[in-house]
Amino acid sequence: MNRVELGLCGADAVTGLVFVNKIGTRHLAEGLRALGKPLYVVADRTKCLPAEHYKPPVSGGPFEEIPRSWVAGLIDDSDAAGNASG
Repeated sequence: MNRVELGLCGADAVTGLVFVNKIGTRHLAEGLRALGKPLYVVADRTKCLPAEHYKPPVSGGPFEEIPRSWVAGLIDDSDAAGNASG
């Protein structure tokens, strides 16, 4: 991973404090943090949930939470067409 410049991953859910993705994503995030490399999460706006609608994943299930503080940025579909000509 020394040649890696950044990480990209998807998300099954995004809140103000965490994002949720499949098992293994946390290991990717931890590795990037150890190298001082940024992690970007790519998700459409339908994956963004208010805290009151979010239910944490079941322990031992196929999903895990990763703190949003570990994420350099969230890439969503809000300006997907807006910057293409820029």
